[in-house]
Amino acid sequence: MLKAEMTKKPHTNPTVRPSGWSIGSNGLSSGGQAAVLKQLGVIMSNDYAHVVNEPLPDHLQALLDKIDQHSSRPNNRIKLAPPS
Repeated sequence: MLKAEMTKKPHTNPTVRPSGWSIGSNGLSSGGQAAVLKQLGVIMSNDYAHVVNEPLPDHLQALLDKIDQHSSRPNNRIKLAPPS
């Protein structure tokens, strides 16, 4: 361990988050935060709406088909191949 690491003081304010981004809603009421999050959801829905219309990749479609086949049978476990 380096000497500088040994003298480093622990972070004393757990409410400060060192993340690189924020939506700036910390000072809002719960209703205000809900409104900000709702608007964020609308923006993201609009930005990614085209993805909903894209076909699933073959490997995901095969997985969903396998799940659908077994979903009507109780207590059946789906055996998945390990990731390649």
